Amino acid sequence: MFETKVELRSIEGARVIEGRLPYDEFSRPIRGKFVEKIRRGAFRQALEPGADVRAIYNHNRDRLLGRTVSDTLTLIDSPSGLRVQITPPESSQDVVESVERGDLSGMSFTFRVLEGGEEWSRGTGPDGLDVRTLTNVELIEVGPVVWPAYPASAATVAQRSYDEWLANAPEARRLEDLTDEELREEFDGIPMEMRSKLQRQAEAGSSLDLDELRARACFPSHLGEWAIEPRWFRQAVAAVSVGVATPEFRGDHAETEARSVALGDDLYATHNGVAIIRMDGPMKKAKSSLGGCSTVECRRAIRAAVADEDVDSILLWITSPGGHVAGTKELADDVRLAKGSKRVHAHIEDMGASAAYWIASQAERVSANATAFIGSIGTYSILYDQSAQFEKEGVKVHVISTGSHKGAGAPGTEVTPAVLKDAQEMVDGLNEFFLAAVERGRGFARDQLLELADGRVHLAERARSLGLIDTVQTLEDALRELSAGARTPTARNPPETE
Repeated sequence: MFETKVELRSIEGARVIEGRLPYDEFSRPIRGKFVEKIRRGAFRQALEPGADVRAIYNHNRDRLLGRTVSDTLTLIDSPSGLRVQITPPESSQDVVESVERGDLSGMSFTFRVLEGGEEWSRGTGPDGLDVRTLTNVELIEVGPVVWPAYPASAATVAQRSYDEWLANAPEARRLEDLTDEELREEFDGIPMEMRSKLQRQAEAGSSLDLDELRARACFPSHLGEWAIEPRWFRQAVAAVSVGVATPEFRGDHAETEARSVALGDDLYATHNGVAIIRMDGPMKKAKSSLGGCSTVECRRAIRAAVADEDVDSILLWITSPGGHVAGTKELADDVRLAKGSKRVHAHIEDMGASAAYWIASQAERVSANATAFIGSIGTYSILYDQSAQFEKEGVKVHVISTGSHKGAGAPGTEVTPAVLKDAQEMVDGLNEFFLAAVERGRGFARDQLLELADGRVHLAERARSLGLIDTVQTLEDALRELSAGARTPTARNPPETE
């Protein structure tokens, strides 16, 4: 979030990687609500003799570049900021070369905010934003990174501290004090009846509870229709069922969590004019305590990148089995519209299936790493006919409803041909949106696409030969091509015949 760059210098004949974390300069806005700045003296522990701070490459602790205790990492306290000088070993000359070529554009700083090490002030930042001033932190790691960014975990820790401060501040905001934009952001994904209840609470004078809002938004985001790779989904459901995967709840440990701060925006990172938008895990409209990404936040990121004059092109970095149908079409439409203004490249890493492929297919160009699974075009639903089982157990189910289809499919009732016909129409209707998007985005003729829309996933090279993607390459190569500024011709390959 802080404007910090990395460069290569020659000091006493040695090639040294240098960066600086500025003091008393505002970060970029965090979730559009507040900014941060670091006061001189905040790193006093790291500057004491015997302090052990490590320099690592690209957040990888197996790539040690230097340590303060071995004098291969030097920290210098200057009036303008904390200067960092790293003398990497001979075995890491590839990192030096990457800095020299400009492939590494920023430096990351990982630290813990110590007890009493932060101060908050209301409306004193740019555009009237609130300000968090860091006054005492434990510096843990520094190092050059490929894509400077503000990690979601760091933003969550900062947001948690902000929420606690608001809750305890005398002027803590209530629902009715929120701007229209803040209301839309906090209420997105919450059913209308819940919104009405919250509004009534606001009118009665109840203070805003952000955690309650987000919890209520999380629950309905898991219900309804999914466009997701079936095997992944079954494994995920099984993991949740047996307790292997559990929701992440709030704790009171904001000041003890490590966080990284570097150049970038909480919506996207930038590298040589490329906005990098991460889409990781199952996609849902609202944030989930079980992980994944929000299609609403991805849409905000894309629109912000399109409007950003410093962004020349957009890279969608996708690792996802798909997700909730709700919100997918809208996100895919935003990707398609964005490429009318800027170059948009989708790179699939490891998996881009179902709804994730729906979104990727709208980019100007699609690439994937060699072992990525791609495709899963199609829509399905499952109805269980348990009527025979219930009858065997002596249970007779009566559905009292106002229409022939109201209550259809209730456990213990027969799944009639009429019910199956209605379910098929629903599946076909949803699938048509999927097919139309891929047809338009990838340039398939409908008969060609129908041959591919059988629900299978394919390894990257096979997906390329089928025309689902344009090339097989690494994420680094995809970013390098976009950074170079030249439009790479796309190749629309017709499906091969066996």
